[in-house]
Amino acid sequence: MDQLVDRLDRIRGTVAPRNHNARTIAALTNNPGCGRRGLMDAAGVNKGAVAGQLGFPAAFGQSRFAIARGNAFEAQVKADGAAELLQLLRERLGLAIPEVAYDDLSNVGGNASREVRYARTRNLLARAAAERDDAGTLFDHPMLRLDIAGYFAYLASQQTPYPSQDIISPEGAARLFGLTAAVIAVVGLITILLGRKLQRGRQWARVLVLIVNALSIAGVVASIAVGGTAQTWAVGAIYPVLSVVLLNTRAARSWFRWHTW
Repeated sequence: MDQLVDRLDRIRGTVAPRNHNARTIAALTNNPGCGRRGLMDAAGVNKGAVAGQLGFPAAFGQSRFAIARGNAFEAQVKADGAAELLQLLRERLGLAIPEVAYDDLSNVGGNASREVRYARTRNLLARAAAERDDAGTLFDHPMLRLDIAGYFAYLASQQTPYPSQDIISPEGAARLFGLTAAVIAVVGLITILLGRKLQRGRQWARVLVLIVNALSIAGVVASIAVGGTAQTWAVGAIYPVLSVVLLNTRAARSWFRWHTW
């Protein structure tokens, strides 16, 4: 094992290894036949950084709005000693939790190394499983360990901005699909109706479309102002800007006012 660790460390170089999380493990299982990916994951290589150095940077990353929502949710769960979470455990699951112990495993006595955090996590979980009176109840930022390609990879907890698909029931998924289909159908009918009214020269339809497109353009400008990528958001503004320009040509104004070109 030591020889393998040394060889994998040489592949990664002097850069610190990256910890795995639920997303990276899921991505690895989706590509079980890719030997290069398995090797890079085992060595803890930052594949995104490597792709960027090779001239293929990721087109987009995780939304900063999603990250902000995730941080807000995590803060809400941990507020007041995780009171909301404990209430759910007691009332919904019927767990007898008379007292609460909290352990932050992001570091151990100021030592944030993966090996130390894993050893501490394992000891606390083993103690809790033994049902000792002083066993912990809540563990924050635990560090686990997996065997990937004969090499120990460390799995760190990661906040999830969006609900996991695993917690959505089949009935909920069916309702969500039905609601999505209904919204798409309504939007499609409205689009067809407005198109017909524009074709017939209805002034109110022209004004409505101009207002909607103006709001879309304003939304693009606001997104760029708060830190969005101008190149990405500009693509979304092409159709609204084009619509506003075409609906304000001399021929278009004449058609909607006098029904003649």
